[in-house]
Amino acid sequence: MFTSQSGIEFSKDKKKYRSYITYAGIIKGKWKNLENYTGIVIISGKGSKQIWGFYQTSSINKKEAINKVYLVDKTHHNKMLVANETDSSNAEKFAKSISNEINVPIVKYAPQASQKTISRRLKR
Repeated sequence: MFTSQSGIEFSKDKKKYRSYITYAGIIKGKWKNLENYTGIVIISGKGSKQIWGFYQTSSINKKEAINKVYLVDKTHHNKMLVANETDSSNAEKFAKSISNEINVPIVKYAPQASQKTISRRLKR
């Protein structure tokens, strides 16, 4: 029986990251540059997950609070999901551990409106 696992990994020099998937001990994932990400945010919301029954004959949709941890750029428009947590304290602990590891601050999510968006809003 093979198992798989996924996650995020940071390089030793803290300048690159990769989202990876492992199958039977083989790691797959490309290293990408971390320089564009300047902050870590936690966005809370509601989501649902589907729980399948025995032999996948029936399913139940369960709604619950979800806390997503993202790496964001300076405008907060480009974000990369690094964790989904149902418990807010676990999301905060995870964000703090990443913040300490790669030396990026935890900030409040505040996306900046582009000049195009501002001018479009003024026309209304």
